[in-house]
Amino acid sequence: MATVLRILVVLALALVFLQLLYYGFRIKGHALGEFPIAWPALVLSKLSMIVSLSLLLWEAIRGRGELSPVLAIVCACLLTGGTVIFALGFPKLGTSLRIGLPREETALVTSGIYGLSRNPIYLAIFCLLGASLLYAFSWVNLAAVLISVALHHRIVLAEETYLVNRFVEYSSYKRRVRRYL
Repeated sequence: MATVLRILVVLALALVFLQLLYYGFRIKGHALGEFPIAWPALVLSKLSMIVSLSLLLWEAIRGRGELSPVLAIVCACLLTGGTVIFALGFPKLGTSLRIGLPREETALVTSGIYGLSRNPIYLAIFCLLGASLLYAFSWVNLAAVLISVALHHRIVLAEETYLVNRFVEYSSYKRRVRRYL
C-alpha cells in the first residue's frame, strides 16, 4: 500500500503541475488580474501551499513509512479527488482563467463542475493540502496548511464580493450552488 500511495502522490502532483504549465502558457499575458487581497497575503497563500505540497512530494520520494490503512485510504481519496476536481475545474474556465480579479470582460462559468461547487479549484487545493497533512505531517506542514487554507478562503470571499457586483446572476448562482461542497 505504501508504494501505491507514493506513486499516487507523485502522479497527482505531476498532473497538477503539468496542467498549471499548460494553462499558464495557453492564457499568456492575460492571466494576472487585480489582487483580491493584499499582495503580501496573496504571495504568502501561494508560498505556504508550495511548502506543503513540496513536503508531500519530499516524503513520497524519500519513502515515508507506512500509514495506517484508514489514513492511507483517506489520503488516496483526497489526492485522487483533488486531482480530478482540479482537472475538471481548469478547462471549464477557458478564457476566464485569471490569477486575481479580471480587469476585462469575462463570462461567469456555472456549468460542469461549477454546477456542483462555486470554487472547485480551491476545493481541489484544499483536498491536496489535506492529503499533504496526512501523508507528511509535521508542525511546519500544519502551519503551512493552516496559513494556506485561511488565506485562500479570504481570497474566495473577496472574489465572491467582486462577482456579486460584476454579475447580476451570481446571487442566484450563489443560492443554488455551495461555496465548496
